[in-house]
Amino acid sequence: MNPLSKYALCLLFLGVVNFSLGADPKAEAKRMLTLRAAAEKARTYLQESAEVSEKQNDMVSTMLSKEMLKKVEKFSNKKDGQGPSKDWLSGWRLKELEKSVDDTWDWAKEQSPLPVNRVDVIKRATKKWAKDAQAKVGQFAEKSMASVYDKARRLAADEQLRRLKQKLNYPSKDELNKRISGLIGRNKNRWSPLKSGDFEKLDGWLKTVVGKAGPVFEELNKEVAKMSSDLRLEVVNQYQEQYKSIQPLVEKNGFPKELITKEQLKAHALNLLNKNTQENLAAKPPRYGVFLAVENLVENAAAHWEAKRMEIFAKARTDWLPVKDQLEQTIREDLVRHAPLKYSLTLLTERFLPPANEKLASLYGGKKWANYFKDALAKQEVLRKNATNLFRSVVSEWIKPIREKIAEEQFAEHFSTLNEKVFPEEPILVYFYQKGKKSVTDFNELADGLNFPASDRPSVIEETRMLAGDRANQALIPALGAMDKQVSLVRAVEKKKTDQLKVDVEQGRPFPEILKEWEKEWDTLWKVAQQKVPARWRSKFNHTDKELNKAVRQLYEGMQNNPESTPKDTVAVKEDELGEEQEDTPNETVPVENEQPEQEEKKEQPEQESLQGMCEELKLYIGLADGVFAFSDLPDGKCRMLFGTPDGVGAFSVRFDPQQVETAASKISESLKKPLGLVLDGNARMGVNRILQLFRGEDQGSEIKMLFKVSTPAVRHQMSILVRQQVEQAIQAWAKKSGRKAPDLIWQDDVEL
Repeated sequence: MNPLSKYALCLLFLGVVNFSLGADPKAEAKRMLTLRAAAEKARTYLQESAEVSEKQNDMVSTMLSKEMLKKVEKFSNKKDGQGPSKDWLSGWRLKELEKSVDDTWDWAKEQSPLPVNRVDVIKRATKKWAKDAQAKVGQFAEKSMASVYDKARRLAADEQLRRLKQKLNYPSKDELNKRISGLIGRNKNRWSPLKSGDFEKLDGWLKTVVGKAGPVFEELNKEVAKMSSDLRLEVVNQYQEQYKSIQPLVEKNGFPKELITKEQLKAHALNLLNKNTQENLAAKPPRYGVFLAVENLVENAAAHWEAKRMEIFAKARTDWLPVKDQLEQTIREDLVRHAPLKYSLTLLTERFLPPANEKLASLYGGKKWANYFKDALAKQEVLRKNATNLFRSVVSEWIKPIREKIAEEQFAEHFSTLNEKVFPEEPILVYFYQKGKKSVTDFNELADGLNFPASDRPSVIEETRMLAGDRANQALIPALGAMDKQVSLVRAVEKKKTDQLKVDVEQGRPFPEILKEWEKEWDTLWKVAQQKVPARWRSKFNHTDKELNKAVRQLYEGMQNNPESTPKDTVAVKEDELGEEQEDTPNETVPVENEQPEQEEKKEQPEQESLQGMCEELKLYIGLADGVFAFSDLPDGKCRMLFGTPDGVGAFSVRFDPQQVETAASKISESLKKPLGLVLDGNARMGVNRILQLFRGEDQGSEIKMLFKVSTPAVRHQMSILVRQQVEQAIQAWAKKSGRKAPDLIWQDDVEL
């Protein structure tokens, strides 16, 4: 029989059966009653399943806790675990609901004489079973969370903690040694013990070691941390016990006196350490034995005390050092090389330290260990450094009186004039004053002023130089101050009397009468000013007389030759035309020649001078001044002024007619504005980086030195006065604009009478 025939027979059989059954009205009625009853049961169960009952609570909580233990990572965070818990409760309740429907259906099939379909039961219970069932289980999960979730988490956490304690692991000895040694860091020579707080850095690692826990419930974080911290405290305790057994040796040099090498010291300490430390890796927790970090500490402590004990020995005696007579003889044999104190100490160390170290090694090591310590002093940095520092410390003290004696001898031989009451005589005073000095700050400068031979200077030791400088400044500082006050009064008289001088010249008043009147004016001013000057320096210097005579004569002769000239109409310098902060080197921004816009000026100067040429010319004045005004004749009867610093900053030149003093001064003033600003800026920056003074002289303060260098008879003193006034005004304007303190102007005028 083919499959199609079989299928037809089955359909025929089923149809006959249904026809025969359906033909019994009583059976059909009973089936319908049973179906209605089953549907009502299903509907009632669906309506009553709003939340877990008290009877079910323990069972459901236990089942949920087991689910949590299976998926700890998903439930580890209490807040994040609520979602998965609700999903599980919904799923569990849906299964229970489906099971109740199955039970009801089974009951209906037993009660009905005719077949009962499960789908019919569900349809009669509710038209939208799937939707209604899902809504009901969601309500169940939401309402049941409060009574089930916390209890389930407690059960799960308690069970996980029990398992962790059962599986508690301890780190291996090798791994623990590696971790503890890592706490020392890069300081491998450390011989002080680790502190208990240092071991807290192991906590993160210990958490992963204890029980191989993996993810744990949030409630157990503190418990797991406590388990790891308990293990850390155990490790700390074992470490500290080990250190205490050797602490007197490490901290207080408690080694036997006969032990002097680091190997002897190390062996003694390790023997004591091993004797007091037990090892039992099978114990819970394990006893790890001597840690490698403690062994390393012992080794470093041994090296430290080897050097320290030798240093203590060396400090207690001097028989390994050179004798003082040897040191003095060596210094005197080569005063040139020993002149600077630091070089002298270095030279003495180079000569006497090697034999001193050999003697120290023999004295300390005896026959048995002499060679060992000779080699150690040569190769071991700590021993070598300790011995060298001790040698230099002692020798530096020993040579102080030796060098002081030599200094007194040299001072008496070469500089005794500094102690004489007549020092400084006026020529020496003028020498330093013309250099713009308020005190002597350099030995060679002092030696030049005293005409001390250059060939003898290298052998003058540092202490002699200091002594000479201090003695010289005791007299020079008040003397130079007095001379500066006197010359400044000459300038004050110039400003006050110049206008009257023009009238006197026009009226033909004799020069001696004018000079006498100026001298009287100066005397009046000096009577007041001298009250602030020591009595020794209240007399008028010859240099002051010369400066006053020079000022009057040159102004007098200049006005006779140029009756229209007068210095009163000077051109003021505007603040916004002064230089800004720039590099102290000549470059394309430094004005060359006269940068004025007038066409007439350009016609007078068909060619610009080379900046390089001007800079080369200015180099001739290096060391003489901060700024230079150099005047010279030109073939056409005019004059040229070159200005700039000796290293070329602000370099420019200008031509002018020397017969027109006022016009020339105005022209120079206009050309000078920006270059002078550059020079002032550079001088201010240099003031911050002055070389330290050799002598303890008076503070030089802020000052700028200008040299008025004249190589032409056409330029007279009147021009110097006019230009100086322009520079003084420019300095004040620059100071106001830049916010800096105006430097003192030191004006060096070499105009001949």
